[in-house]
Amino acid sequence: MGFLAAVAVVLMGVVSPVNAIADQVAENTLRRQIYSAETLAVRVDNAPNYRIVQGRVQRVRVAGKGVMPIEGVRIEQLGLEAEAIALNPQALRDGTVELDRPLELAAQIILTEADLNQALQAPAVVDQLQSMTLQLPGAAAFGIERYILVDPQVDLQGGDRLQFSVTLQERRTQRRLQIQVASGLEVLGGQRLRLVDPAIQIDGQAVPTELLAAFTRGSVVDLQRYADDGFLARLLQLEIREDEMAIAAWVQVQPQVFSEN
Repeated sequence: MGFLAAVAVVLMGVVSPVNAIADQVAENTLRRQIYSAETLAVRVDNAPNYRIVQGRVQRVRVAGKGVMPIEGVRIEQLGLEAEAIALNPQALRDGTVELDRPLELAAQIILTEADLNQALQAPAVVDQLQSMTLQLPGAAAFGIERYILVDPQVDLQGGDRLQFSVTLQERRTQRRLQIQVASGLEVLGGQRLRLVDPAIQIDGQAVPTELLAAFTRGSVVDLQRYADDGFLARLLQLEIREDEMAIAAWVQVQPQVFSEN
């Protein structure tokens, strides 16, 4: 969620207290917030212009290709749009950014298999993945906290299915287990993901069907966990095609996110 917060800051920061908005200035500002981008364009729409000094912006759109919000994490295609941005005009005149009401973002993202596997090697992603693994259904019974993740890889197979492979290394003995999970993904209520018809192998041995129930009970990702951080997110679309994944999402950012930054 940190990248969305940075983007939201930029979407608000393009408002100039001298009653002028420049797309190129906005683009340059966004580029300074991210690691790199192959292409990046920002479009700011506002009419009438006098509403700028009132802290109101009609629409801001961001489109990019090969966007890297942090080193090692690449997004093949990125589209963001925010409408009806409402800022505190007095704060603007003081050179700070405050929201008068929550900021809503629509996001369209395409991730390639190659980019996903590169991201899985990034330290920040590995740490997040380790944390998510500890919360998986059945993780406590398996004793997953005793292991660290080594060389995670994903294979996007199409038909909304993927295969995830990883080595679990026991922290104390360094013993290793080869884990392979093939599964579909289903979006529940726009906020949760669950495994569909999973098949799990440990060191080449299939996990019996009766034991899979512990791993398929509940959800593997719950976006509600970010609500306390000031974010409300809903997955509108998750499509897994061969070698790429398409995501459409809606994100609401609460004003306190910016007062805390």
